[in-house]
Amino acid sequence: GQSVELPNLEGALKMFQTIHMSVETSSKKFLQATGRNVYVTPTSFLELLTSFVGILADKRNQVGMLQHRYSVGLGKIGDAEEQVAGLQQMLVEKKPVLEKTQKEVSEMMVVITKDKAEAEEVSKA
Repeated sequence: GQSVELPNLEGALKMFQTIHMSVETSSKKFLQATGRNVYVTPTSFLELLTSFVGILADKRNQVGMLQHRYSVGLGKIGDAEEQVAGLQQMLVEKKPVLEKTQKEVSEMMVVITKDKAEAEEVSKA
């Protein structure tokens, strides 16, 4: 069979024994009440354990997949954080150049406006 590791394996086995025994008791009560027999066999107990192992494996796979997605998501957030930091640094580095260019453009606009006014005066004359 499959090997199952649980934090409290003995407690889990005890729980399954209790479930199995309570089903046996309930089946006897059912027989008395309805006259219909429900058989609870050692195979039933093994099927209960097998079902549990299957469900446990499915849940562990599901949790593992979610854990992987979470880890990948954290990695992507970390990468984005690094990119943002790099872009902020680039912005800080280029800010003086941008301010200088804006100043030059402003000065050039003054010159262009002056030249345009002179050109209009010349064309009017």
